[in-house]
Amino acid sequence: MKLFVDDERPEPDGWVLRMTAEAAIETLRTHRLLRQPIDCLSLDHDLGYATDTVMPVLYWMQKYNFWPVELYVHTANEDDEEVMLGFIEAHAPAGTLKGYGCNFWGTGSDSQVRNWIGGGARE
Repeated sequence: MKLFVDDERPEPDGWVLRMTAEAAIETLRTHRLLRQPIDCLSLDHDLGYATDTVMPVLYWMQKYNFWPVELYVHTANEDDEEVMLGFIEAHAPAGTLKGYGCNFWGTGSDSQVRNWIGGGARE
């Protein structure tokens, strides 16, 4: 499964959209219980109201040590992107983070920036 978490941008072809942290966590929880991996996960930071963010998803993955094979960050929030990247680098298995940048997938109206990761470390 390819899981795309965003409240505004449409998901890329072949991905499943979840618009809230709660919905994303429920999907992850189900896959964990069924012992089904998440192949790809792409995260926006800001979800809806100013207090709703994707950070509970990252905390949940850390708590249960349930990480996708490939993880991407596609937020336009540069400050919180750094927070997310730091958390991922500190807690996810090496090589999990594959790319980051504003509208990484090019599915929204905001600028498209792609930053591919090589060898598990940010460039």
